[in-house]
Amino acid sequence: MNLNYLTSIVVRSLLVPVLGEGVNLINAMHVANRRGIKVQETRIPAPENFTNLIVIELKTDVDSHRVSGTVFTDKLPRIVDVDGYPLEVVPRGNMIFFTNDDKPGVIGGIGTVLGKCNVNIAGMHLGRERQGGRALALLLVDDPVRTEVIEQVRKLANILSAKVVRV
Repeated sequence: MNLNYLTSIVVRSLLVPVLGEGVNLINAMHVANRRGIKVQETRIPAPENFTNLIVIELKTDVDSHRVSGTVFTDKLPRIVDVDGYPLEVVPRGNMIFFTNDDKPGVIGGIGTVLGKCNVNIAGMHLGRERQGGRALALLLVDDPVRTEVIEQVRKLANILSAKVVRV
């Protein structure tokens, strides 16, 4: 299967927030190359527990992140793993992605902050490495989330990171 189109979509999605709307599907690979960004496609014949699995790994000199996705028989794309945390979510619209120490009260604290800021949660998807370890959550919300709301979430006890994602 030719994945050039999908690769261009991913590269464009990563570059637009930094470089602006001048990056498009046609020039995304060229722009990445000119900026010294290495894009590599690797194919493995038998992916883990899925018929088809796409893994996107982003590495910098400081950090790395990995997201895996697949499409099930209902034809809806799903994120099935983020940085080693298993979960299952159909990405759509406005989302809040956060990592935390797996302690009681974290989800309640986030719900309280979002409720006070009039942010409605449409869906919640959780994953964790082990009980009491690190955890990850992806919240689907109805409307775009303001920066000051995310800042409040980041200040909560046991929150390690919080980011807004829009699909």
